[in-house]
Amino acid sequence: MLQPKFLTLIIILTGVVSCNKNEENPIVYQSTLSASDPSWYAGSGNGYTCGFNQGKYEVSLTSPGAYGYALVPINGINFQYSVSVDASTQLSDASKAGYCGLFFNFVDLNNYMGFIVAPNGKFAIFEYSGGNYSMPVSWTQTNALKSGSGSINTIQLSQSATSMKVMINNTVINTFPLSMLQNCAVGLYAQADTQNFTNMVGTFNNIVVKKL
Repeated sequence: MLQPKFLTLIIILTGVVSCNKNEENPIVYQSTLSASDPSWYAGSGNGYTCGFNQGKYEVSLTSPGAYGYALVPINGINFQYSVSVDASTQLSDASKAGYCGLFFNFVDLNNYMGFIVAPNGKFAIFEYSGGNYSMPVSWTQTNALKSGSGSINTIQLSQSATSMKVMINNTVINTFPLSMLQNCAVGLYAQADTQNFTNMVGTFNNIVVKKL
């Protein structure tokens, strides 16, 4: 995955769903992403459009390296959490590349991370720290991922005080050291490839954020 050339911020404005405090892992936000809501902000611009379409949230990308993301409307995550979503990457040319996944540890435009999956059955973790790009987890093949353009996978992150666990379709695929940040954000992410570009759409349903 090449480094993205530009960034677009889309803030989701729907309400937070709270649960009983006695629950072991209370839900702090939940949405099927299936119904259009006028309180959501859908951005558009050079090479991408974002918004609701036929019962799902979509990020459509039409230029090499373009990407977009949407942050869940939680007013600063300062607790251990998990976040999961059903996601798929639909490629116009299935022989090309593109990615979708979860955005996390977002502090500002120079400090954030992403957990991305690809139709070829691989996943990766990337990071911007102080504006510097790195890949804490490089592209890795996994049988847990349903491969193929348009395949739907449930992807999940679980942040403890000192580590991050990543899961695909209820299978733990990696755990790595990562200190929990204060007042960070999580959300949705999709990116078009630069060298093996084709028009693509990242689609999302059923996002859930829980307090651990």
